Amino acid sequence: MPQYRNDWIALSLTSLLFTAMLWGIMAIQQSEIRQFRREGIPAKATVQDRVKKSERSSSTGSSSIIHELTVTFMDRSNVVEEEMTIDLQEGEFDFGTIDVGEFQRAEFTITGKSYDAINVGDTVEILYLPDDPSEAKLAEEVANWRPTFIQIFMGITIVVALALFIKGLTAPPKPPKKPSEFPEWEGTT
Repeated sequence: MPQYRNDWIALSLTSLLFTAMLWGIMAIQQSEIRQFRREGIPAKATVQDRVKKSERSSSTGSSSIIHELTVTFMDRSNVVEEEMTIDLQEGEFDFGTIDVGEFQRAEFTITGKSYDAINVGDTVEILYLPDDPSEAKLAEEVANWRPTFIQIFMGITIVVALALFIKGLTAPPKPPKKPSEFPEWEGTT
């Protein structure tokens, strides 16, 4: 019966688990981007505030930079405009109604590259969701979203998992553990 190195196989499974987590993150992001591409309403928005802040991860202790943008715009998702009518025989003019929409405010994260190119007071193109206008994204970021970094990292983790699995199947078994000089101390801390 062949001897497998369970430690190497466990490492390969850990790598695959990490790959699955990355795939989940990418799937969630892709779902959100698809929703904006499918349902998003374009609007011109004015940048009210931009914030760059550092957030520390409680699980890893590492910090990351978050770039946030606050914009205001007119939500025209529920606008109903009536046509102008003119009756020359009666001399009546009806200019209908002009509904400009509702004033909205949205706050969302953007990339560092976009953050560096945008200043307070600038006009930017956004996409917002008609059901919740406070949910918005930069139109350019929605159009150019590509999860290249995550895909490359997933590829690397799959290759590492495969290499560890093959190593676990082909590696010689661990040598037997040498007897301890002090057996009475084993198992104590």
